[in-house]
Amino acid sequence: MENIEVFKQIYFQLESEVLKIAYQIALVEKQKNVYSVNIAELQLRIFAQIEAALKYQGLKKGFSKQNFDNYIPKIPELKLRWAYVTWSNYHFDKKLYKNNFIKSVDRVRNVNENGIPITDSEKKNYKFNNAYQNLKHDFTNSLSYFGTLEYLFESLSTLFIILELSNSKIFTSVEYNEEKTELTGWQRSYNSIRKSFPLDKLD
Repeated sequence: MENIEVFKQIYFQLESEVLKIAYQIALVEKQKNVYSVNIAELQLRIFAQIEAALKYQGLKKGFSKQNFDNYIPKIPELKLRWAYVTWSNYHFDKKLYKNNFIKSVDRVRNVNENGIPITDSEKKNYKFNNAYQNLKHDFTNSLSYFGTLEYLFESLSTLFIILELSNSKIFTSVEYNEEKTELTGWQRSYNSIRKSFPLDKLD
């Protein structure tokens, strides 16, 4: 079995644990900042797979061994892959994950004991990596800010994209149609079908 297939098996196991959360918490917009030790711990396991999968792909492409986030600019196709949420129990406003591999947010150096993020406006970071680094190095203080449902889906969508999955129970890989008027992707069902998705909530 190729290593990438092992990563995919682990992804689906992690996703199954995310699916169970909907039976405990309603996934509606006003609850996206709900946090718990369980959510944060699950994120750390997802982040570990993100790091391992990126290192695997980087080394497979012949790059020297280095920090996982240094591989991202060297794999430009990551920016071209988008994940769209098709799971019926997901009701957050954000359904399209397209900026996972763009440094679009200020780097969070740390979260203080009051749960307030201390940012460095002169440095940008990937949104998922802010959560990863802070939960990894200061779990207790970072829990209330990063150990949330919002960042859980940020992390899982990132792993979905890295592994080049076409669809899962939560996401489908999407792209613009030729006219760039709508997104298209494979909808998971008894038989996967090609489907169009609305262009709202793109950010």
